[in-house]
Amino acid sequence: MRFRLSSFSFSSGQPSNNGAALEPVESARAVVNDDGAILIDSEQGIMFSLNPTGGLIWAGLNEKLTKAAIAQRLSQEFGVPEEQAGQDVEEFLGILEKNKLVRHALNGK
Repeated sequence: MRFRLSSFSFSSGQPSNNGAALEPVESARAVVNDDGAILIDSEQGIMFSLNPTGGLIWAGLNEKLTKAAIAQRLSQEFGVPEEQAGQDVEEFLGILEKNKLVRHALNGK
């Protein structure tokens, strides 16, 4: 796993195995920079710290990129095989989904 998400109330997730696109929930806000991101969910009252990999994935979600496009960006940015990047994206999205930070996109992308 090439990412870190830390919080006082965090539970791990399984890879997201369905093909539905995910998008950030409306109550989640993030400040993304080169060091990663700080993610705050005002509705749940929780805060997460993301490393650069997690920050890049979150930024991709906000840009409405596909999972494949996010994986390609990870591969290019961190010099890892695209297959590994895709697995990392799936696992991280599973964690975000389990912690109710993303939802299934309504537009069906």
